[in-house]
Amino acid sequence: MTTRLRSASGRMAVVEEDGMRIVVTGAGIAGLSTAIAGGRRGHDVLVCERDEHPAPAPASAAFEAWVRRGIGHFRQPHTFLPLARKTLIDEAP
Repeated sequence: MTTRLRSASGRMAVVEEDGMRIVVTGAGIAGLSTAIAGGRRGHDVLVCERDEHPAPAPASAAFEAWVRRGIGHFRQPHTFLPLARKTLIDEAP
């Protein structure tokens, strides 16, 4: 049996009841957080990312120069970051 789950952010996860294999589309904050949480709970997680190249270092260079056409809000402020930070500290110390 296969179950499809959609998070509040629109990310899709496919869970197969026999073996708990999860596919996460997108390696943004929501996708990676989902993958960490699933992996820590013993599930087999596959993360699929569309971007061809990793983020440039340092983070300031990523903000200025990294082209991510599929993410319209990439350079906009994110008001949920404090909650995301707390969740990551709690779930992935």
